[in-house]
Amino acid sequence: MRSAFGRWAWFIGVLLMVALWSAGAVGADVTASSGGVTATLSGSGDPGDPIETLETTLVVERPDAYARFVDLDGGASYLPSATDALEVRDLDGDGEPELIAALYSGGAHCCTRSAIAWWDAPNQAYRVHVRDWGDAYWTFEDLDGDGRPEFDSWDGRWAYWGGGYAISPFPLQVWAFRQGELVDVTATHPAAVARDAAVQWARFGTLRREGSDVRGTLAAYVADAYSLGTEDAAWKRAYRAYRLTGRDRYFAALRSKLASLGYRGARDPVPPVTRVRPEVPVVGCGPVGRRGIVARIRPGDCVVYDQGSGDAGYFSIRNLRWRSWGPAAATARAVSVGRQFETLRVIRTPVLVRFSGAGRGCDGRLWFTKARISFSSGGFYTADLAGCPGRN
Repeated sequence: MRSAFGRWAWFIGVLLMVALWSAGAVGADVTASSGGVTATLSGSGDPGDPIETLETTLVVERPDAYARFVDLDGGASYLPSATDALEVRDLDGDGEPELIAALYSGGAHCCTRSAIAWWDAPNQAYRVHVRDWGDAYWTFEDLDGDGRPEFDSWDGRWAYWGGGYAISPFPLQVWAFRQGELVDVTATHPAAVARDAAVQWARFGTLRREGSDVRGTLAAYVADAYSLGTEDAAWKRAYRAYRLTGRDRYFAALRSKLASLGYRGARDPVPPVTRVRPEVPVVGCGPVGRRGIVARIRPGDCVVYDQGSGDAGYFSIRNLRWRSWGPAAATARAVSVGRQFETLRVIRTPVLVRFSGAGRGCDGRLWFTKARISFSSGGFYTADLAGCPGRN
């Protein structure tokens, strides 16, 4: 099955292909044969000349038949791929080899086309099936062990959705050649789809911890779930995990995209996952503060210690009662419990705490990293708070 490494290896190969294609180096005849069948793929013309007409042809010969297919490029300047341009495989298990031509039109990651010549036994003639793959490509994998290789690919229609191409991983798609055409058989390979969904979810967690754009990866995970028939569970999991600004708008766009692409069941009602409680930012204490303030950890308690003044001593913030919160800032009321250095007298004072500097911590949760503690007397302290538990 394809992997992230395999996909990027393909992407690098495409970049090399672009250089060859642009220089006019692609287009030499490619020949392959098996079982008495010989095929020749030819490309003519200079891809660097925008005026010159390009032509790609596929010739198939056997003792009792001859076929020549022209216009495989469809007028879109497709030429034979620089790698794996022509392969011979029995795709449908009927004992007759199919000839698979890989064509490429130029561009960093677009566009690929396959032309499959197959033997039409009742009519004793060769036919050709052409498919445009867009931003996707394929590798041959026998995923179910039946001796018939599948086209292990990805859904290129998700290109640029939720971000740039490089950060938009695509959900798995599996195709099989049956009765002269390619058929989407993704749903019949649940083990392969489940592996891909696990990869997408793990990547989502990594990107979230890094503070990177996660929209494309999360979309691929949900799309994989539709292929598995586990979309209800995926929606609930996605709603719990993705709580950034514009969440409802993002999920509405995702549902619309799934439906427009024809994902099975994508037009059905989504389970009531919007009732998931909003994410309350986490507050953590850190070892380094500002203006003489050091914040440190105590179990279940955030303690702020004043290194300078003997008047204030230290105080703790317990049982925060939230007044408001948002993606940028939040406020809470609490009671500080402190002790003076000179008299050791315990002081309990109502305080207003304002947190800011929200960002994703190392555990993927939303953390506030700045605190301002204001007293009724008009004084206040500021402190830096950690956004990474266990590293304070």
